[in-house]
Amino acid sequence: MSEEGAGQEDVSRSVLRVLWRHHWWSFEQFIEEARSLSEEEFGRDLGLSYGSVHGIIAHLVGSEIVWLKRVTLNESVTRIPGQS
Repeated sequence: MSEEGAGQEDVSRSVLRVLWRHHWWSFEQFIEEARSLSEEEFGRDLGLSYGSVHGIIAHLVGSEIVWLKRVTLNESVTRIPGQS
């Protein structure tokens, strides 16, 4: 790989690290807010793509499983676990 290509790889890794940290920071913020909800609020259908806050969290966790399998096992999952 040329020196120029190596530099681009370093930048890409740097950007990915920043995005990864932001991803987990925002996920933790969302979970903290969800913890403050009553059971009724947590399960209430909000008319959104995944229904309730519970549905959103289930989708997020399922998506993490899909990406983990792609990255660590080179396995392509066509459906998010737990989603119909």
